[in-house]
Amino acid sequence: RWLNAVSVAGGSALQALDSLHFVKSDQPVRSLQGASHSPNAGSSLTFGLRQLRIDSLLSMGLNGAGVKIGVIDVGFQAADEHPSLSELIGNDQVAAYRDYLSTEPNPWHNHGSGHDTHGTNVWRLISGYDPITRMQEGLATHATYYLARTDHGTFESRQEEDNWIAALEWLDSLGVR
Repeated sequence: RWLNAVSVAGGSALQALDSLHFVKSDQPVRSLQGASHSPNAGSSLTFGLRQLRIDSLLSMGLNGAGVKIGVIDVGFQAADEHPSLSELIGNDQVAAYRDYLSTEPNPWHNHGSGHDTHGTNVWRLISGYDPITRMQEGLATHATYYLARTDHGTFESRQEEDNWIAALEWLDSLGVR
């Protein structure tokens, strides 16, 4: 309704739609690539990045340089040990970290639940590059990161909503948009 469009499987359905007086035009929708059997199938990009066809963005040098990215999640457990994030941490691309659940100053070693690696995995999808496998996992490899731990992970509470709002306000005060 909003896009004023429809996707249909071709054949007679497409011909029937074309015959309607209010149909302006039709065009084929690009199909998704099939899953590869090898994660490195001819590319140093993860399957998801290849499927999004981001090669042109990378060829233009778009890598997050000059961009501030805030990640609000349940935790960043062992991010410093993951090859695809260790370079970001070593390059001081983490500008700030705030934990709304604990006074533990080290974001990489905070154990609150079994879900504390979720933020680590999300961060990898945003920015990761694994130098060992030479696999590009995310695009923003040169961005500056602001990390906030707001959720416990084991249970849900209204406090997490307050923490999330506080993290948004904190990120906004640091110029993260």
